[in-house]
Amino acid sequence: MEFIKIMKNTWKKFKKIYYDTSDGAYMTKDNLFRLTGRTDDVMKVAGHRLATAELENALNDSDKVNESAVVPIPDKIKGEVPVAFIVLEKNINPDEELEKELKTQVDKKIGPTARPAKFYFIEDLPKTRSGKIMRRILKNLLAGEEPQGLMTLLNPNCVEKIRGIIQESSKSK
Repeated sequence: MEFIKIMKNTWKKFKKIYYDTSDGAYMTKDNLFRLTGRTDDVMKVAGHRLATAELENALNDSDKVNESAVVPIPDKIKGEVPVAFIVLEKNINPDEELEKELKTQVDKKIGPTARPAKFYFIEDLPKTRSGKIMRRILKNLLAGEEPQGLMTLLNPNCVEKIRGIIQESSKSK
């Protein structure tokens, strides 16, 4: 009972009470809500704190991108750098020109500090049955670690495909 009294007194000083769930979303041009993930998913790039959802929104604004996920990887100079996993719209093929276009888009919307260091064009992102993108799995794959908890995924087969794309990309360096 004492706790409730303390809480009521604490909240009295605020005119309006808002609760931040730390979940990000925006309304699409079709007036649908697109959930972008946790706003507290933050990476530190060259001293700048960047939200992964912010970069994903910039990438998703391209009419060639269906959806994206951004995760940080360690970098000796910048601390961390963003890496983008992109699912393209149908009939769009990835090439160097598209990568340049997406980098330019991020530069314009956020700035060059946010520019992804690497793009992986994939067929599907690992998601839970409720549609949440599992960025920790993408981080595990980039680090060469074995991802855990795949039984909760809606699409567990995409994990091996993404692993193959990452491995193929590292061979071509």
